[in-house]
Amino acid sequence: MCTDFNVFRQGDIRGHFPRDINEDFAYQLGLSFAHYFQPVGPIVTGHDQRASSPLLHDALNLGLIDGGIDVLDIGLCPTELIYFSATLPDIDGAIMVTASHNPAIYNGFKPVLKNAKPITHKSGLLQLKNSIAAGKLKKKHKMGLIKPINIIDRYLDFLCQHFIGLSSMNINLAVNGMNGCASVIADPLFKRLGIETDWLYGEPSTDFPKKGPDPIRTEYLENMKRFMQKKDYSLGLAWDGDGDRCLFFGSNGEHYNTYYIIGLLIQAALNKHPGAKIVFDPIAHWNTIEIIKQYGGIPIRSMTGHALVKQKMSDVDAAYGGERSAHHYFRELKYCDSGMFPWLTLLEYLQLTELDIDEYIKERKERFQVLPEVNIQLCDMQRALTILASEYRDKAIHFDNFDGHSYEFKEGWRFNIRASNTEPLARINLESKNGLSLIQEKFDELTRLLQPYMPE
Repeated sequence: MCTDFNVFRQGDIRGHFPRDINEDFAYQLGLSFAHYFQPVGPIVTGHDQRASSPLLHDALNLGLIDGGIDVLDIGLCPTELIYFSATLPDIDGAIMVTASHNPAIYNGFKPVLKNAKPITHKSGLLQLKNSIAAGKLKKKHKMGLIKPINIIDRYLDFLCQHFIGLSSMNINLAVNGMNGCASVIADPLFKRLGIETDWLYGEPSTDFPKKGPDPIRTEYLENMKRFMQKKDYSLGLAWDGDGDRCLFFGSNGEHYNTYYIIGLLIQAALNKHPGAKIVFDPIAHWNTIEIIKQYGGIPIRSMTGHALVKQKMSDVDAAYGGERSAHHYFRELKYCDSGMFPWLTLLEYLQLTELDIDEYIKERKERFQVLPEVNIQLCDMQRALTILASEYRDKAIHFDNFDGHSYEFKEGWRFNIRASNTEPLARINLESKNGLSLIQEKFDELTRLLQPYMPE
């Protein structure tokens, strides 16, 4: 049984398998979910490609039916299919077994309620944690039933209805699945739309990259670049392990930083929904805020994390939300993040506007510069933050601790440092209005200050 209840993160559950999360834990989670939320309709479940996921998935299903709940079992699927299923009539919630982009030793769960409503600490995760820790739940006298279900075609219909014009596009895409489960939806969707594709690491496999199916890692970006340089492509796409993050690449294989892609998707959203609210994280946001205002939208910031962004979007009825991590959220999918909506939206907007994406990103890079997010281990996060405060607080023209610590300076640069929601890491982001060399110099300065708090 799991004894480390730190696996309950802000918005999902994630830890080492089988040290922190195992089949007994999965069973108790299903039983607790049934008892605490007391759904009337069925719960949909699915799992990613990890070797441990089918084991946890079966145990979760057993816990749910022992709690008296009927289960509709999708099996192997990307996370957004789970979210979509929770929006269907008579479905009262859904749970995905996944650890997303984390290495194979991890696993976890992403639960949502009816209409894909996120579950956070405030809305049920802490209660589930306490219920499992107490270990006093009993089976219901009347067990539920498990029924396999296939809703892929239904989701493909849903996507194609939103992007009718794309079936006539003459494009060729390079696509990287990182041996995750995005291809379960993406491959039949490409075929429906008549889009020519070449796959890199397309098949779902337990043998995914050792460091985790995270396409933003430098070595995987280089793999994608080499792959794309073998042939002429219109665009490149890559997804993480559970398919809910989407990265973009130019025809030459260069990664389009998500900082700029968010701006483009904001333009697309405000073209469809004039005057709409747009949700963003505060990690690196100068480009984002400028574009929202320029195109007549209303900027709304949210703390980082998929459940928190979804909740904020729902609260304000935002049309689109973007995170630096390459999670993109859409009103059309009940404010959920999706790996399919971003590229469909982008292609539709490029087709409509005849915009040259390379020229667009070049122009935005001249206006705002950003370094790739840097993740470092710190032995003492709080002490490190204190050291940074003593160095920068008096020099900053603006400071806030809305999500981590953010500092802005009159020289035209800013940085944010925050603890990761999903890994034992500190995430550092820097952006500039006065050139890359400025923030490269400032990053070196930051790392010198943090060096005493990094493990040897």
